[in-house]
Amino acid sequence: MKSKVWVLPEAIGTGLDSIWEEPPPGLRYLAGHGEVIALVDIDSVSEVVGLSKDIKVPRGPLVVAAFGWEPPRRSAQFQLDLLTVHEDGSVGFADRVSAIEAEVLKQEFSRLATRSLTPKWGEGLIHGLVWEDGSLDLGCAEPKEIIGDLWNSGLPEGDGEVMLRMLIEDSLNLFDGLEFNRRRADDGLPKLNLLWPHSFGFEPDLPNLALRRGNVAQFWSGDIALEGMAKLVGYRHRERSGFYQGVHVSNKVRGGFLQEEGVSALFDERIGGHLCAKRGDEGRFSVEEWDRFVWEPMALAIRSGEVIDGAILCPGSEGLGLIFGAAPNGVPFDGRGIGDSRLRKFRFGEVMAKLLGG
Repeated sequence: MKSKVWVLPEAIGTGLDSIWEEPPPGLRYLAGHGEVIALVDIDSVSEVVGLSKDIKVPRGPLVVAAFGWEPPRRSAQFQLDLLTVHEDGSVGFADRVSAIEAEVLKQEFSRLATRSLTPKWGEGLIHGLVWEDGSLDLGCAEPKEIIGDLWNSGLPEGDGEVMLRMLIEDSLNLFDGLEFNRRRADDGLPKLNLLWPHSFGFEPDLPNLALRRGNVAQFWSGDIALEGMAKLVGYRHRERSGFYQGVHVSNKVRGGFLQEEGVSALFDERIGGHLCAKRGDEGRFSVEEWDRFVWEPMALAIRSGEVIDGAILCPGSEGLGLIFGAAPNGVPFDGRGIGDSRLRKFRFGEVMAKLLGG
């Protein structure tokens, strides 16, 4: 049996373009044979795998888990971002890293390692840092908090500050003079010359949900934090590269998601992002593509007797969800349904827990 779950945050809400009205044929069938429910917003990535919203995991351990590293249990784990320091000493966001630049930087990472700190190459602009026998009594600004400031004005404070500050300064000294950075400067491009640790924590003690629920759910997304969370609870995550093609989920992913057996969950923030940016045409295009590639074939398969369950979940401050195969309640699966007295209201995490196996 197949079970398909779409998680599309902020894709339905008051004041947003109504891309779900006049649904294409596949969605019309699914909406006519399912229950529309009210959903509260996502408060934590833990809810996407069906855990309580109260379980908060910093991005550092999630990034480390996503890359498949297994550091010592009591190590503090950081996200390590590759940034740029301009000629005036101010910090900026870097742009994409070429394959050749990545190979050079990857080799340089080992030169920054110490007995306690191990920077680990990840991908592009996102990497990891492991501090063995580390401490959480520490303050580290996130990159967005230091953009535009001098690189040495917001350095880490607290336990381990000397080591972490040295790592930051050494990265600048080591990377700034690399040949490809000199070429970047000549071409007017931002250098890739600063590593910045942040969002740290210990690996959380989480249950193996695959064992508890009796199935190994497959997650599809472009979100590194969700990949890390899925792996920490015993689930699998498909390759993130290629998840998007331009501003939409790729057609290759849509086709693969349809064919996959078992329980599959797909997480896409782009539709909600389009609507919040007043680009309803892009959101509607995505809905129509999902219908063409997946929802209409699903509807035809269900009509022919195949058992497929699941849901389309659009959590938000006024979110809605559509549960396939549940008793219809007559509420439209679009903005007109918000606030309808017939809606049952659920926490997002509890709905995901049930859909993923209880």
